[in-house]
Amino acid sequence: MDFLSQHVIPPTGHYMMLLEFLAVVVYLVHLPYVGAVVGSTALSMWLSFRDREIPDSRYSRFAGDLVDAVLRNKAAMFVLGVCPLFVLPFVYVEWFHGVDASPIRYIPLVIPGAIVGFGFIRLYYDSYVERRHRFGYHMLAGLAGIVFLKISYFILVATVARLHDPEKWFRVKDLFVMLLNWNAIWKFAFLVHASIAFTGVAALYLFFVVRRREMQRDPTYSLFVSRFSAGLALAFTFAMPVYYLLFIFTTPDVALDNVIYVLAAVVCAVAMLIAQLLIAVLRDGRPRALLAMTLFVAIFAISSTVDLRAMANANAEHFHLVANKAATAYALREASLEARMKAKREGLTARAGTITASGGALVPVGERLYKMKGCMACHSIDGTRFIGPSLKGVFGQRITVVTDGKPRQITVDEAYLRKSILDPNADIVSGFKPLMPSQAGIVDDSEISALIEYIKSLR
Repeated sequence: MDFLSQHVIPPTGHYMMLLEFLAVVVYLVHLPYVGAVVGSTALSMWLSFRDREIPDSRYSRFAGDLVDAVLRNKAAMFVLGVCPLFVLPFVYVEWFHGVDASPIRYIPLVIPGAIVGFGFIRLYYDSYVERRHRFGYHMLAGLAGIVFLKISYFILVATVARLHDPEKWFRVKDLFVMLLNWNAIWKFAFLVHASIAFTGVAALYLFFVVRRREMQRDPTYSLFVSRFSAGLALAFTFAMPVYYLLFIFTTPDVALDNVIYVLAAVVCAVAMLIAQLLIAVLRDGRPRALLAMTLFVAIFAISSTVDLRAMANANAEHFHLVANKAATAYALREASLEARMKAKREGLTARAGTITASGGALVPVGERLYKMKGCMACHSIDGTRFIGPSLKGVFGQRITVVTDGKPRQITVDEAYLRKSILDPNADIVSGFKPLMPSQAGIVDDSEISALIEYIKSLR
């Protein structure tokens, strides 16, 4: 993750909102596809095994049609299955820019595991035609693909779950510890059931919407596919609300709010609505495939939104600090550019990599920091005595400070101001109590320089 950290920029508040939208879109496209790949592979393996034990042309035909419909397209596997895995690490590193968030370092492990899993799934598809002669090889390829994908996505789910509880990041010493998390286990169980249920609904859509005319020619096979797919989807849909509620109940309180509770209730309600549609399919044989597919996509979208909102709630302080830091960095860059442009116009030379305070270019930045960092809560700029000394006209004055209980006279200069910001209780201004906390780690050197320039301008 150090490599990624070197190639991202500090995100602004608006940029972080854009990242959240991007993450929802990625999950919305990626998770249903991966669920369909894993579910169709597992289902076709079961059908092939069942056909081998009890020969039935419907099993072999359905397995072949399912594999052909979901696994044939290499471009889709690359675009929908592999590419999003390279986007997610950068998104999470941007979110936690400048923070040693222990769980994030495990996200890149998802990429090689998932790629290997998709590779085995591809071998499973390529060997399908010869499955009767190479049955063991064919089934082993499918099993290996499912195992690699399940392990990879369990790591992803566990990482995201750990981001909901920053107070316990220090406990994440290794990958094994990170995976031992009930919150992640319940969420993964929900996704496994959702992927298999989605596979059944996707089969209804593929066979009765995309291939409707073909299915109309064979009513017997059509009835078998509709009842088998609807029954499979129904069985796993019923379990989805249970696991999702367990996931919500084990999510740390700091990550929860009323919106998350409402969205969780919506997920459960939509799952029950899908179950009602599937029951209707079993009752009258008429697939409601398009509506069921739409509702399943809504479940994936809402559950992804819940994850991201929970992460934002748990790390609200960090996100606020990152946004402020980015805004300050932007203001300093603008001030630096303005100073260099003015120096150039005046025929001066500004040394590269430094910020020139020519013409008070840093004063507006310092004023913004004075308000944004909370300085105005204790220090006035109009000479009024407040909790702390007034900043008006203080630069260059002789004042009395108390150091180690002994009063002494000093002149307020840049060195004193810098020291008073980083260690405010070392030299206490006579007549004031040592209430100001240290700003070390809250403001950096460039911000301190801008604040000093602003204080110098307060004549």
